[in-house]
Amino acid sequence: MKRFLFILTLVGAVIFCPARLSAQIQIDRVMKPESGDLPEAVFPATHEFELSNGLKVFYIRSDRQATTMLQLIIKNIHAFGENSPAVADFAAVMLGKGTEEQSATRFAEAVDFLGASFSAAAFEDGLVVQGFTLSEFLPDFLPLFSEAILKPAFQSEELEKEKKTARSVLRAKHQEPAWLAGALFQKLMFGKHPYGSVLTPEIIDSIECESLKKFHDALFVPQNASLGVVSDLPKDEMADALEEAFACWKNEPATQETAQTEKLPHTEGISLNFVHRPGSVQSHILFGFKTFPFADTNKAAFSLVGAAFGSGYTGRLPYIFRELKGWSYETNAAGLHYKDAGVYVVSSDVAVQVTAEAVYEILFQLNRMKSEAMSERELTLQKDFTRGRFLFSLEEPATLVSRALELDLYQLPKNYFESFQQSIHALSPEHAFELAKRYFDTENFIVVIVGDGSVLKEELEELGEFQFFNTAFQPINPIFER
Repeated sequence: MKRFLFILTLVGAVIFCPARLSAQIQIDRVMKPESGDLPEAVFPATHEFELSNGLKVFYIRSDRQATTMLQLIIKNIHAFGENSPAVADFAAVMLGKGTEEQSATRFAEAVDFLGASFSAAAFEDGLVVQGFTLSEFLPDFLPLFSEAILKPAFQSEELEKEKKTARSVLRAKHQEPAWLAGALFQKLMFGKHPYGSVLTPEIIDSIECESLKKFHDALFVPQNASLGVVSDLPKDEMADALEEAFACWKNEPATQETAQTEKLPHTEGISLNFVHRPGSVQSHILFGFKTFPFADTNKAAFSLVGAAFGSGYTGRLPYIFRELKGWSYETNAAGLHYKDAGVYVVSSDVAVQVTAEAVYEILFQLNRMKSEAMSERELTLQKDFTRGRFLFSLEEPATLVSRALELDLYQLPKNYFESFQQSIHALSPEHAFELAKRYFDTENFIVVIVGDGSVLKEELEELGEFQFFNTAFQPINPIFER
C-alpha cells in the first residue's frame, strides 16, 4: 500500500508541476516561436586506403555505436549488354544463397547466430553487398561476409527458387499502375541502354547459373570494387582485419570479355503514351525529361530547384494538387541522377475525370518556374528543409558509408559533400531561376498515363497523338466509342 501511495505521489508530481510552472511563466501562444539556426552539417572524415590486392577502402570512424557497417560495391555492371540489370539482380540475390563451403541454410544460421545481417542488391550503376554486425563479433562475421562475396555457389536449385519468386512478384507488379507507368517510362526514356531494361518472364527464363558465374568472374575483381566501412574500431585494426578476410581475393584481370553498352537515345519532341486499363477510375501520371548525370556540378543547386517545384512536403505542385485543386494526396517530383544520365520525373495519382487537367497543370507550372523567379522566402524554406534532411542522414551508418562510396563510383572530388552544402547555402533566386530555365525542358518530354484511355483520348489531343500499350507494353490500337 505504501509503495502504491509513493508511485501515486510521483505521478501527481509529474502531472501537476508543469501546470504550476506554466502559471508562473507567461507564454504568448499567439506568437510563433523564432526558429534557431541549424547546426552546421559536417560530413565525417573519410580515410581512404588500399589493401595489398588493390581493393580501395573508404573508412569512417564513428564512436556513436559499437557496431560495424560494411558495403562493397561492384562497378561496371552494364558490361553484359541490355539484360545486364537482370543478371546483376539475380547474381546479387544468389550471393546470400550458399557458398562453396556451406549451404544457404547454414550460411543464414551462421549470420543470424551473430545477430548480424547480410544482404545484396543491384541498382542502376552497380551491385552493393551490405553487412552489419556488433563490432565485438566482427572477427566471426568478416569471414562470412568475404566468403559470400568471393565463393558463391550459384546452385541451380537455389536459382530456380529465386526465379519462381521473381515470376510471382512480376505478375503482381503488372497489376500496379505505378509500376506499369515506371517500367514503360524507363523503356521509352533509355531505350536499349541497360537503364531501360525491364524484367520480363522471358528474361527470367534466360537466366542460368553459367551466366551468373561469368558475371561474377568478369566483375568481382578488386580493381572493379570498392569497400566502405563505418565502425567504432581503430582504422589500423580494421585494415588488418580486412586484409586477412580478403587475402584470397587476388588482384587479377577479368577473365571474360565484356559487351559494349548501348548509347542512350536522344529524346526530341513530346512523347505521349497510354497504358490502357479499361474501367480504371484513377490514372497514374508520369511526366519527365532528361537532365544531367550524377557528377554534374549543378546537381546540388538543381536539387533545391527541383524540391521547390515538386517535394512532397514543401513543393509548389503537391500543394496545388492537394490544397488548391483537391486532386491528389500522392503528387511528387524529383531528380534521378545516374552515372550516364539523369531525369526529372513528376508523378501523380488522380481521378480519371481530372487527368487531362492535371497533365496540363504540370506543364503550366513547369513553364511558370521558367518565367517567374522564386521568392527569397520560398528558397530559404527549401534550403532549411534540405540542410535539415542532410543532417538527419548523417545519423545513419548505411547512409554515411553509401555516400563515401559515391565518391569513388561517380569519380567525385574528395570535398564533394562540403561543396554540396556550400552550393545550397550560396544559391540565389536569380541562379535558381537560371537553372529552372535551363533544365526544366517543356519542349522535349515523355508522358506516360496508366488508366482508361477511352475517357481521356480526346481531352489530351491538343498535346499530340498518343501511342497506346497494353499491360505487357505491346503497342495496341484500341477503338473507342465517341
